[in-house]
Amino acid sequence: MKYPNGKGSVKAAIQDMQNILLIHYAIYKKIKTKIPELNIGITHQWLRFVPANNYNLIERIACFALSLITHYAVFNCLKTGSLRIPFLANIRLWNEKKSPFDFIGVQSYGFPVLKVGFGSGKEPGVVTKFKIPGLNYYFITGATCKEEGGKVSSFGPPYAPDDLEKTLEEAKELKAPIAITETGCDANEQHWGEKKVKLDEKTQKELF
Repeated sequence: MKYPNGKGSVKAAIQDMQNILLIHYAIYKKIKTKIPELNIGITHQWLRFVPANNYNLIERIACFALSLITHYAVFNCLKTGSLRIPFLANIRLWNEKKSPFDFIGVQSYGFPVLKVGFGSGKEPGVVTKFKIPGLNYYFITGATCKEEGGKVSSFGPPYAPDDLEKTLEEAKELKAPIAITETGCDANEQHWGEKKVKLDEKTQKELF
């Protein structure tokens, strides 16, 4: 196996992910030979992008390309055993019909909504806005919301609890028991419950 040392390189990231999947496969096979009754899972983050406007061809192409790298390459590999990204990767990691996991851990924080086009300039989120001279319009690129007046978390995705349902429906395709292993809200944009989160460093060190 190769260990990439590239920084900011998509190719290096793919090689790194390939190594992680191969290591998981090797460990899974090794443990199963010794403790066959033990259930071993793998987690995956459902980070896929959706267009702000389905009619916007640029948004749809960009979302497809980004989602292929951040989600579908690994998701499809977990289904088929092959890591495939056009022009970047096409390798079979395992040949067994059964994928090397007994359950799938779902990590879900929602789907970033990508906007590339004109807007009012009031769109929330991590966006870049260019004012069009003489007009009350902006050219906007970045992660925002589909609905006007929506809220976006500080790390990109909008507040959209129904995204978890879509994630779980897609996770069923892996034909394995599902465990929701990671989901949550944004502490920087909390609108209910305690407004202050106190960090107990001693407890953190003991637990983690």
